[in-house]
Amino acid sequence: ASYSLTPSSNYTRLQSANVIQISLSAQDLNGVKSLLTTGATANNTFLTITSYAAKDSSGNLVIAINGSNALGASQLVVDNIPPRLLSFVLDLNQALLTFTFSETIDITHINPPGITLQNTSSGISGGVSLSLTSGAISSTANVAVLPFRMVDYDYASLLKLVYIGTSITNTFMSVAPGTFSDTSGNEIVTIPTTSALQATAVTLSSAQPSIQGFTFDLGAGTITLTFTKVVDITTMDPRQLTIQGKANISGGVPFIVLTGGKATGLTPQVITLQLAVADTRYIKNSSMLASTLNTTFISFTSGFVMDYSGMRVVAVSNLTALPAQSFVADTNSPALIAFNLYLNNGTIVLVFDEAITLIPTNGSILVQNVSLPGITPVQTNMYTLVITLNNTDLLAISTVPGFGSINSTFILLLPGIASDYYGNPLTIQVFYATSVLPDTSNPMLISFSLDYNNETLLLTFDKTINPLTFVPSTVSLLSAMTQPATEMFNLTNSSIPASYKLSYILAVRLGPQELTMLKGFLNLGNNINSTFVMLQNRTVLDTYGNPSVPTTASVSSILLDTARPILTSFDLDMNSGALVFYFSQVVIPTTFQPTFVTLQNYYSSPTANKTLTGGVVSNPGTNTRALTLQLTTGDVFYIKSVSNLAKTLNTTFLSTLQATAFDLYGFNSTPIFSSAAIRVSSLTPDTTPPRITAFDLLLLNSTLVLYFDE
Repeated sequence: ASYSLTPSSNYTRLQSANVIQISLSAQDLNGVKSLLTTGATANNTFLTITSYAAKDSSGNLVIAINGSNALGASQLVVDNIPPRLLSFVLDLNQALLTFTFSETIDITHINPPGITLQNTSSGISGGVSLSLTSGAISSTANVAVLPFRMVDYDYASLLKLVYIGTSITNTFMSVAPGTFSDTSGNEIVTIPTTSALQATAVTLSSAQPSIQGFTFDLGAGTITLTFTKVVDITTMDPRQLTIQGKANISGGVPFIVLTGGKATGLTPQVITLQLAVADTRYIKNSSMLASTLNTTFISFTSGFVMDYSGMRVVAVSNLTALPAQSFVADTNSPALIAFNLYLNNGTIVLVFDEAITLIPTNGSILVQNVSLPGITPVQTNMYTLVITLNNTDLLAISTVPGFGSINSTFILLLPGIASDYYGNPLTIQVFYATSVLPDTSNPMLISFSLDYNNETLLLTFDKTINPLTFVPSTVSLLSAMTQPATEMFNLTNSSIPASYKLSYILAVRLGPQELTMLKGFLNLGNNINSTFVMLQNRTVLDTYGNPSVPTTASVSSILLDTARPILTSFDLDMNSGALVFYFSQVVIPTTFQPTFVTLQNYYSSPTANKTLTGGVVSNPGTNTRALTLQLTTGDVFYIKSVSNLAKTLNTTFLSTLQATAFDLYGFNSTPIFSSAAIRVSSLTPDTTPPRITAFDLLLLNSTLVLYFDE
């Protein structure tokens, strides 16, 4: 390693004409120090010069000294001056701290836990602070200006602390002994917590998080997503994500909008989403959806997840969906969930928990431990195999004790008869008969009920049905038995079975759209005398493949919603004076009490607040989850006059009293206490300049009175 001096250094001829003293510039001094690390001596310090470095008084060029015969130092006086941290800059866009030191720092001797960020210069007692755990250095050489990238954990922790790192006024740093040292081994001058160094600049996080890529594991039913920045896992809503078979969803491309899931953080930027069991099963049953790397794409809305500053993720359109970076295929074997025996025609119906592919074989099926060598299974749909028994097989089986009784009739499947779409073979399974009935009748709906607390529509049939065959679009809810009904709608694919267990009762978990519409109707879904269901043909199949028949039935019971509405978020526009409230369920605008609402500058123990004196609710006749309140002029003037209230996201919080609003069933909203206020989701600050509307000139008492519009 070597370092070449720059023209920034100056030289002086000493009294002895043959001695030149070079005064190293700060740049060159730091460059030399970066070269001569701890342990440098005269014996390992050498000098080379070119012939143009100097010449004598006669113009003769100095004799060059090259690297092969470099000149050793006769003396080396080591540096014993400790380095000092002169300044630092915080960039939250890049999770970057940039340190400027008084001299070159040895990058191999840095102790990140000695670096503490705090919100005051006078000490961390009673204040907010964060000691770093680790970090990454992009420089490969010893430098005086050091970029230091925070690890994800520290970065996420800093973003959660709303009272630190938002400006230079609340961003200070203390440095413990031994945190840094120069290239001569001198430890840095400590900066105590009681006189911390203020940041020279703070760049706030302004970029929306976006997705870098994802991997999909079909066997485990997980999606692992990597984002460009730290995201708040608690804001992730899986229902905003769509898995689709191609980048462009148009043209009949298979897809599924997730119904739920559970997110866990591998790191604050890498999130694993465990799909709901029903969603995983749906995907496995589609050979063209997330079955290979080339059929796995995702899209999502901006409501999918937010970062810690409340910025929503950049949406991915379902017309230009993101392809998976890697794909792990399903390695789980299909399982038998139903074994039905039809004694009238000698058939066995086998129903599996996922789509299967039949593998022609002999001798892989035994009933009552009797091998059936002459049978050939026939696949009637993706879940079902039908086996037709010949007279010889029927006679052999019927002689075994217990045959024909549902509790003692069993089938044994050996490997080789079938596999799923991904080539996983059926494993050895013993399964007792689900039913032993000579049944060819169609299932009939005998009753239905609504349960708002569990968000389910319960359809009760006269026989066992297979929830895997349920077709939501064939179900309509109406306010009258006969057409036309004043209130009606059809279920969508967001309504799915709550359980895939074979049963007389099909519990359909209603999607958000269906729930909102039902709760918004005046009669349908809320009045037992005005709620009917209409099933079209083939709404669901029984365990033998018989489709349900079309019918219309009145509701037998309605279990109304007993959950109280919750204010989940709010937006504030100080230019228009509009305050928008978002509730967890539909509320009645005419029940809204503006005087129960208080704006405050902190989530707890506020130093400034304003309880509203009134306001006008927009569209008071329309029940809604999003309620807009136009603030009174007096309230707007007051809020604008308070310097530390509703000026930034971090000075805009809201608390409410109980019964601020009521839902459709008369349940009042839960309170939001001033000690745990919620922060604004979107704030439009006041950017309207004040205007003089009038003035009075009172010459009698030498007074000029100006009147402003705010």
